[in-house]
Amino acid sequence: MGSNDVGDAGAAVLAGGLKDVPGLETLDVEDTSISDAGAAALAGGLVGVPRLQTLSVSGNDIGYAGAAALAGALKHVPGLQALDVARNGIGDAGAAALAGLQTLSVGSNDVGDAGAAVLAGGLKDVPGLQTLDVRGNGIDSLDWLGEVPAQFSGRIKIDSNNIPLPKEVLRDEDWRVWLRAWRGATAELPLMKVVLLGEGEAGKTSLAACLRGEEPPEWHDPTRAFDVHVVTLGPAEAAGAMPPQVRLFDFGGQKHLQGLHRFFLASRRNVFVVVVRADKTLAENRLWHWLGVVEDVHRREVAAERQRRGEGMGA
Repeated sequence: MGSNDVGDAGAAVLAGGLKDVPGLETLDVEDTSISDAGAAALAGGLVGVPRLQTLSVSGNDIGYAGAAALAGALKHVPGLQALDVARNGIGDAGAAALAGLQTLSVGSNDVGDAGAAVLAGGLKDVPGLQTLDVRGNGIDSLDWLGEVPAQFSGRIKIDSNNIPLPKEVLRDEDWRVWLRAWRGATAELPLMKVVLLGEGEAGKTSLAACLRGEEPPEWHDPTRAFDVHVVTLGPAEAAGAMPPQVRLFDFGGQKHLQGLHRFFLASRRNVFVVVVRADKTLAENRLWHWLGVVEDVHRREVAAERQRRGEGMGA
């Protein structure tokens, strides 16, 4: 029923009819103009659908009261696996009320560090949780990750917050990497991106294998876009800090891919390595082309930086 003008009155009618569909497994009332009153009505009807597995009330006007009502009704749906309350206004208190689901999305809900800490602490009660989504909130630190139980193996999505760490770190699927980086964060984060460029079959994948301490493959399919390999250089100097790492980006060199390279490259925290074959000439390796790609990336980044500085000065 998503994207309809259901409203609180419609939600009450819908809730009253849930007893007639006891086998219902999915209920979607996303973007339906429901407020706390409508959420409370739906909560009251959940007793009629004990097999419900997925409930989405995202994109409404639900606050703490509605979130608390839904949380209180969850005992009637023990098999609920996913609750999506993204794009509401439940805040920290609402996040606290909802802690303890298998899959929970509270993106874009004005959740701050306090609410995130409560959610993290609640993970100990749901060892089977797969995903906690807190994207697009007001989270500006990672201290709350210390509340996450050590045995938690699920994913945490944290994009579009105000956390002062490089995106390369926050995009890592392992939240422990974020925490190590946060606790050991200094002016120079021990993370570097190394981009391997060159013609197809130049040996980029073999070089990446050697840098990882592995034997080069005797044969492999050509890289179709780019592969990412992580190389840990050694232990961190400080306990709990992030160990120095290199991210190797192995870009496919086939002709049909070369036009896309410029869209995936940036010059910040990057080292570019152009790989050539010793049994071919510079022209066959197209060395000047690849050096030109690197130069072009650098020029575009310089121009973008000048524009950012100009906008910051009110120019």
